Amino acid sequence: RDGTGTPVGDPIEVDALSRIFSVTAEKPIYIGSIKSNLGHSEAASALSSIFKATLAIERGYIPATVGIQTLNPKINFCDGGVQVVRQHMPWPKTESGIRRAGINSFGYGGANAHAILESATSHVPTEYYRLPCTELQWSRSKYLIPISAHNDATLNQLATNLSTHNWYGVEVADIAHTFGERRSRLSRRVFYIVSGATILGRSTSWPDESLLLPSGSDSSMSIYPLCFVFSGQGAQ
Repeated sequence: RDGTGTPVGDPIEVDALSRIFSVTAEKPIYIGSIKSNLGHSEAASALSSIFKATLAIERGYIPATVGIQTLNPKINFCDGGVQVVRQHMPWPKTESGIRRAGINSFGYGGANAHAILESATSHVPTEYYRLPCTELQWSRSKYLIPISAHNDATLNQLATNLSTHNWYGVEVADIAHTFGERRSRLSRRVFYIVSGATILGRSTSWPDESLLLPSGSDSSMSIYPLCFVFSGQGAQ
């Protein structure tokens, strides 16, 4: 969560969660806060919470809320329905096997949001058989091919080499994976959006209109050394 993080706001938030989800001592709600890990990430607070919850669901492990010394006496922990995760713990097992996490986030302007994330097993059955993809279906799929370089001249050369190379017989998904996951992300960037048809022999080079040129940011600020990092609230 990225809630208020205040002595007044936390009890209200926790009480609402416990009443809505009808928790019991046998099946408590485990709660934590992204602020204990990152501090206040301001406009990115909700996104930070989503990252933390997603990683916890994926890994099957709930990270601790670090730095807690005294629990807020206004929060009703006695009934056992709500527990703060103070040590790393495995995700509790359930009959369904589904891992589910809720995220609370509050904006400066008063906007409140609650998102619920579930593990992929809640959508993909255990007995899942992948049907072969036809050539027509595959050719219609769109893929993002990112490329990057330290300067515009090198970037333009890479884009030219990529678009004029004969990729016949190469799976475009493999190209997208290689350029997206196995290459460094440098300061000057462009990307192609291509379909499988360009690799199936209908075209041996990628059309110029598939090259998108977003304005790259100036990396001159990177020459200055990093001195301090502060969270959004000085008290943290």
